[in-house]
Amino acid sequence: MGWRWQRFSFQDLVWTGPSSEKFLKDKNGNILHESQTDYGMKRVEYVHKLFNEGLMNPEVFTMEENRAKEGIVNKSFAIVSDMHNYIVENNDMKYIPIGPIKDVNGSTQMQLSYKSGYAGWSIPATTKNPEEVVKFADWLASRDGKLLSQYGIEGRDYNLDKDGNPVVKKEVLDLKEKDPEKAKKLGFRGAGSYWAEHLGYTDIDTMKDFGEVEYGDRVSANSKSVRASEDIIKMYKFDEKLKNAKVIDGSTPKSFINEFDRGADLNIALDKYNEDLVKAYYAKSLGEAKQILDASRKNLENYGLEDFEKFVAQKEKEGVTIKY
Repeated sequence: MGWRWQRFSFQDLVWTGPSSEKFLKDKNGNILHESQTDYGMKRVEYVHKLFNEGLMNPEVFTMEENRAKEGIVNKSFAIVSDMHNYIVENNDMKYIPIGPIKDVNGSTQMQLSYKSGYAGWSIPATTKNPEEVVKFADWLASRDGKLLSQYGIEGRDYNLDKDGNPVVKKEVLDLKEKDPEKAKKLGFRGAGSYWAEHLGYTDIDTMKDFGEVEYGDRVSANSKSVRASEDIIKMYKFDEKLKNAKVIDGSTPKSFINEFDRGADLNIALDKYNEDLVKAYYAKSLGEAKQILDASRKNLENYGLEDFEKFVAQKEKEGVTIKY
C-alpha cells in the first residue's frame, strides 16, 4: 500500500464522520473525540500489523506525491489509498476501485455537504469601493467570466463550437502535459492557474456550462485517460451512489472552537493528537504507542476537551445542526 494516507483504507477504524474531525456521537448520544475511544489504538494495532507483515509501505504517511506516482507507474503498490479517476498514470486501469469500506456506524452511504467553506471570500471593511469587488465577482460567475477563468482567452486557448461551448486547443493540452509550469502561466484554471477560484468558482455545472465534464474532455475523447476515467466511474457505480447520497446541512464541531474560551489551545491539542497518531504508528512497540496516545488524550483533557463537547452539545440543544 502506498501514497498519501486517507481514512478510506480502514475507515471502520476511524472515529469520525465525513468531516474527518474525529468527533462523533456514541450509541447513548454523547459527543466524543476519538481520543476518548479505543479506535485510535485499534488503528495503531492494525497499522503495526501491516508494517510487521510487510503489507504497508513504511513511508505511506509521509511519501511525496511524485514518488507515489512513480510507484504507481512501476506498479509497486497493490493498493493505493488516494487516487482520482482522471489520473493519467492509471490509463491502463491496473488499479480499479474497491469498497467503500463501512464506517464505524456500519454504513457505506455517500455523504455530501449541502455547502462548504471552500473558496469562501470576504471584503475588508477598509475597502474603498466594495461594490466594485462584488460586481467583479458577479461577472466572474457569469458565462463570460467562467469562460475566462476556466478556459482562458478565445482564439488563443480555445474556440467556440456551434453551440457556444469551448473546444480546447490541442496545443494547450500538449503544453499542459509536457510543461505544466509553463502551461500555468497561460492563466486559467484548465491550465492549472487558480487565481479566480475564490471569486469565480460559483454555481459551476461543467456539463451545462461548457459541454464537458472535465477540461479538454471533448478534444481528448478518444484518449486512454478519458476512456479509463469513464470506465472507473461506471465500475464504482458513482452515479448510483451520488443519487442515493445523504446530504447534510450543518456545521462541524470545530466550527465553534473559536467561540470556546480555550479554543485556541484546544485546537493546537487536536492537531497534536493527529501528529501523535502518526508517531504511534511508527512507535517501536504497542506499549510505546499506547503511552503516546494516553499522553495526547491527557493533553486534550487539560485544554478542556470535555467542556468543549458540552459546549457543542448545548449548541445542538439550541437548534444548531451539527454534522460529524
